[in-house]
Amino acid sequence: NAVHEALQRNTVRPVWVCGPFASPYGQAKFFDNQILIASGIGITPALSVIRSNVQKASRRINLIWATRDPHMLEFFLEHLVLDNSGWNLIFYTGKEPLNPVLLELNNTSSAKILTGRPDLMTLVPS
Repeated sequence: NAVHEALQRNTVRPVWVCGPFASPYGQAKFFDNQILIASGIGITPALSVIRSNVQKASRRINLIWATRDPHMLEFFLEHLVLDNSGWNLIFYTGKEPLNPVLLELNNTSSAKILTGRPDLMTLVPS
């Protein structure tokens, strides 16, 4: 009660509380062909969908991820579990040069690292 009193102040603005929001991938389990699109740390729920579906041979999961943080890219590439039957496009939009080792993954991994912003209208035509 003392904390509440200490923090109280006169105001004419009401409080606006919004949320919680469901995962954008909450319905993913109902579809066999999926295109997951994420940016930055938004890759986290997408990876959860990929991990939960990797054992199901009937599903094909495709990933488009854009990130500008080279350290985040490096971290997630070390821990990624990708669907090898789908395509996995990672767009690096940062200004720092990428570690050449990451670019070598283009030849050995199911993930393709591209520089620049993705053109979603081209990648996912309507």
